[in-house]
Amino acid sequence: MERSPARRAEASGTSRPYLPWQGTASTRRRTKGWLAFAVGAIALAAPPARATLMNLTYALQMGALPPIVTTVTVNVATVSMAGRYTQVSIPAGVIAVGVVFPTSLFTPMPLLSGLTVVFSNQAGLFKTAMGGAPSGFDCAALGAAPDVCIEDGPGNLGGTMPLGGTAFLNVLGLFNVAVPLSVIGKGGTTTVIFGAHQARLQGAPWTEGTAQITAPNFVTTGTNVFPAPLRLVTPISMVVNPDFSGFATLTLTPVPEPGVGLLLVALAALAAREGVKRRR
Repeated sequence: MERSPARRAEASGTSRPYLPWQGTASTRRRTKGWLAFAVGAIALAAPPARATLMNLTYALQMGALPPIVTTVTVNVATVSMAGRYTQVSIPAGVIAVGVVFPTSLFTPMPLLSGLTVVFSNQAGLFKTAMGGAPSGFDCAALGAAPDVCIEDGPGNLGGTMPLGGTAFLNVLGLFNVAVPLSVIGKGGTTTVIFGAHQARLQGAPWTEGTAQITAPNFVTTGTNVFPAPLRLVTPISMVVNPDFSGFATLTLTPVPEPGVGLLLVALAALAAREGVKRRR
């Protein structure tokens, strides 16, 4: 009968530590099995987030007004698997906007004389959804109400990135009405009453799927292909007089690393040189 490694060490009077691969044949087989299991588990685990330098373009369309578009270059924490982004984190404050729309745009409007929009983004976190659209925002489940919803299939990237800021509605050139924008990109409803009128703003989370405004019925969709540009969308319903409903889009495009750019330049130069040789 084969003695255990611990007993052999005791009998020989040695005090060397016992290492599994120095044990019996059965012990070595068990050790190899556990090592194989551990390696497999590590291989199947989700990859860690990496900082990716990206051009981030935020566009906000409010009714028939000119779109608000801003682009910044920022480090974004991303996770990608199987040719898709599975998680994206955007730091707060990288988007900062202040726009005063010309009063001439409001000449035909009966109630408003102007609009000023000031906002910045709060932190954004987008993950792969396992069960479709978040509860309370699924177009299929909600039908025609509320005014905004999203269709977010299983496996789609989605999440929240609210705005911190305010839309100032100038009423008849007499006073301003402040409408908080925090529901945009997050979800919910904000209602501000002024006199016999009201401004109602509804928002929803972001999605790579379909964003929909149910009244009137407009839709737009996002895209998610790594490392191609990632495009997320969110619907916005702002009902005042007139209607300023529209969409916000978030487009993230990876910035080529310097080494990659130099390699592309070198390859282009080599191709041009070979072309000159052939013509000779």
